[in-house]
Amino acid sequence: MGREMKLVYQRLRWFGQPYMKRGYMSGAMFWSATVTGAVINFFANLSPILCSRLWYFWVGGFEEYEMHFQVAKFK
Repeated sequence: MGREMKLVYQRLRWFGQPYMKRGYMSGAMFWSATVTGAVINFFANLSPILCSRLWYFWVGGFEEYEMHFQVAKFK
């Protein structure tokens, strides 16, 4: 039997796991990706639905998509 779940929180991250990338990217490239990611994340998280429908493919997708659900209580 399935349970009903409610979406409580969601977040998109364009430049995910920066702590892992720091050692493999040059300093300038890392910081430019971090700043670009912060700008993209800000606008994407204002309206994730609008982002996924209109400009998701323009930025090459997102590396992390975090969702938190809550199990609905039985009546």
